Amino acid sequence: MEKENKFGLKSAIKMPPKKEIRTEPVEVEKTEKAVQAIHSGKGKVVRLSLDVDEELYKELKIHQIRKGFKTTREYLLHLISDDIKNPEA
Repeated sequence: MEKENKFGLKSAIKMPPKKEIRTEPVEVEKTEKAVQAIHSGKGKVVRLSLDVDEELYKELKIHQIRKGFKTTREYLLHLISDDIKNPEA
């Protein structure tokens, strides 16, 4: 017996019927290798998380595009690499 919805949402929202989710086991090692191959040709990858003020982020994106970098990741990796290779003592 179907539970009655007192708010009438079921009839108001036309949801598609439920689909069965595949429960095949995930090959973790294979997936991890594929992800790392995409992100870096130099071995293991470490994920960084950086919170930036919205205004600074907008300026960063504009500057990145003007410098010819397609992604923020590409631009930040370039900046980090340059800073490590040419440190200002």
